[in-house]
Amino acid sequence: MKKNYGKSFRTLKQAIHIVIGIIIGSWITCQFRLINYENFKKDILYQLCSYRSSWLYDNDNDVIHVSTKNDLAHTFHSIHNMTSTNHQRKLLLIGVMTAKSFLDTRAQTIYDTWGRDLPGDVLFFTSSNQKTNSNLPFVALPQVDDSYPPQKKSFFMFKFMNDYFGDRYKFFMRADDDVFVNVERLKNFLESLNSSESIYIGQTGVGNKEEFGQLNLDSHDNFCMGGPGVIISFKSLAKIASNVKYCLQNLYSTHEDVEIGRCLRQFAGISCTWSYDMQNLFHHNSSIQTSILNDMIPSKDLLNALTIHPIKNPNAMKNLYRYFKSIDHQNLNFQITKLFRRLNILLIATTNLNYDWKDLLSMKFKTLINIKRLANEAENIGFYPSLKVLFTKTLTNPTWKFFTQKLYTEKSLNPKKNIEKDIVQAFNQNIEQIMNTLNHNSFKKGTLFDYHSLHYGYVRSTQSIGTQFVLDFLMMYRKYQGKRLTIPIRKHVYAVQTFSPTRLLHLEDKPVDIVNVIVPLAGRILTFKRFVRNFIQVYRQDDRLTLTVVLFPNHSNQTVSEIEIIMKEFSGTKNILQVDGKFSRGTALQQSSLLFNNSSLLFFLDVDMLFTEQVLHRVRRNTIFKQQVYYPIVFSQYQNSLKKLITKNESIDDQEFGYWRQFGYGIVSVYNQDLISVGGYDTNINGWGMEDVNLYDRFIASNLTIFRSADPDLIHIYHAIHCDNKLSSIQYEMCLGTKFFSLDSINTISTFIQQNHLLLD
Repeated sequence: MKKNYGKSFRTLKQAIHIVIGIIIGSWITCQFRLINYENFKKDILYQLCSYRSSWLYDNDNDVIHVSTKNDLAHTFHSIHNMTSTNHQRKLLLIGVMTAKSFLDTRAQTIYDTWGRDLPGDVLFFTSSNQKTNSNLPFVALPQVDDSYPPQKKSFFMFKFMNDYFGDRYKFFMRADDDVFVNVERLKNFLESLNSSESIYIGQTGVGNKEEFGQLNLDSHDNFCMGGPGVIISFKSLAKIASNVKYCLQNLYSTHEDVEIGRCLRQFAGISCTWSYDMQNLFHHNSSIQTSILNDMIPSKDLLNALTIHPIKNPNAMKNLYRYFKSIDHQNLNFQITKLFRRLNILLIATTNLNYDWKDLLSMKFKTLINIKRLANEAENIGFYPSLKVLFTKTLTNPTWKFFTQKLYTEKSLNPKKNIEKDIVQAFNQNIEQIMNTLNHNSFKKGTLFDYHSLHYGYVRSTQSIGTQFVLDFLMMYRKYQGKRLTIPIRKHVYAVQTFSPTRLLHLEDKPVDIVNVIVPLAGRILTFKRFVRNFIQVYRQDDRLTLTVVLFPNHSNQTVSEIEIIMKEFSGTKNILQVDGKFSRGTALQQSSLLFNNSSLLFFLDVDMLFTEQVLHRVRRNTIFKQQVYYPIVFSQYQNSLKKLITKNESIDDQEFGYWRQFGYGIVSVYNQDLISVGGYDTNINGWGMEDVNLYDRFIASNLTIFRSADPDLIHIYHAIHCDNKLSSIQYEMCLGTKFFSLDSINTISTFIQQNHLLLD
């Protein structure tokens, strides 16, 4: 017995030593932690150790419960670096409620876009036991799931933010993972508020018609709708956090945003802000995402928005982020322009000084800004807009273009056409800038100007100034403080968009691709000989070039041997492809494309074209694999037969030898893979025309960009046009249109008609 007793005593003694060792080790660990963290009691991990004793209770499912050390470490390790020794409050902490299925998509997109620009921080709140390999600062709320409605998650999120960050931020925001935040506008808005007051801001809601009477709201009660986001001050947050348990035990509806509003109304004595402007600041539109994905962002509707909801597609979120970044970039450019204007005024002021002082100040000025080029640009960029310049007629200033729903210009063959995209973008930017100026301090004034519609406008672009506008439009004046008013006002505005400073971009040289020229041929042997002579001249300048001829022998009785004789002087790579049957340009080009691999650069030409080696440079530069297709606008010669019939005393411009064929889509350069991706040419179209328009339409419908510009070195030599009446009605009409356009210039035709008295009385 003594032996067993002694053995038991030794075992007990060892156990006591182990316990004492654990206690001493824990104490030493805590001492090291106190040494490493000067503000230990402000550290999140320290607060976490006392979290259960201060708020969490065992066997209470109405509050968060953390049971293991692993839960603590996993839940809060990713955010402990938010601990700050700075005693000043940051502006904003946003809590984004998300779910496991959206952590790597919506949540990650938010963190990679507007989340990085916040004047504060963002946290993502999920259900318990969530794990992710991303760098997201997320909190997995214990005993909270992702079920809907997220009442428990919402209240626990507010509780968490108050316990750990209530003394570190001025404002707190509850957001969904499908909301976009315009950070710059939100920052300016919050800085105008007093965070020490009880504040509860969002888009005011009272419930829809179907829910009327089911939300247990009095006639004067409201709530802030959760979708577009809810903002509260730290004082309001403390009221929610201290009454979470009561509010969760007394729910009167299934909507978490309604219950948050009810809790604040009961314990903080505040309601969601009754304000007309909140529906614009917290913007909710269920169809907005579709517009964003189609690059049709309604800038007028989003002009002053703080948040935009719902944006569920990550690509739409990124597009919207890029859009507002471009707006911010434009605003910064405008600030730079205004500084240049001030610098220019200073330079002009030196003109009254004597030469020595003027030269000295000019030298000091250039030294101050460090770059002489900026001083030179200040004269042009810093040009101050003046109404006198708007109406100055000079040789260099073009005439004005008039626009309403359509654009009217004297320079186009079609004087009435759709408004060009660059004008639409410039107009929208001007309207946005004008409305921003008019709505300056609108919150303090209690007024708001909304753009309504355009009456008319004039536009022109000058090399020395920029794009000039004369705008006449209707806007709505809204007064929402005191007696409410809505009055339509007509506004007449003169606007100038000045050019930005010159920028030099370094372009890396890419490998010089081989340009594979493809030409369909049916007859016209003399024209083909001229084409080959021109082709050989170009080849001597640029040998990264091949020639493929698609021959229709049944149409013209031409043989391969005849074509080979004509092409024998060309020493480069050449192909001759025979196609049986009636002539079909679409069939010829489609069959020839099969000779090349997917990465080949194809340049489809006609035999009546002349070109230089400069065209090949533009083909390589403007055609981008899997991104862009190049459609050059060629210069087409007139027949010029009427000029010979006009008497010499009439003034005819001898330079009017042709026109830019802006309606022609037959000449195109494209990588073979991109041609295949849209289905290639339609081989069912016979004869002249339509195959090019058909392909162009399919490129428009694809994700490929179409680059279209005038090419001065690509010339269409005039030839007689014969329109076969056996063509389809559309093809025949297009053929006649080209034939009549190629007759002569408008000035020549009108002069001929006047001379010969062909006008009807």
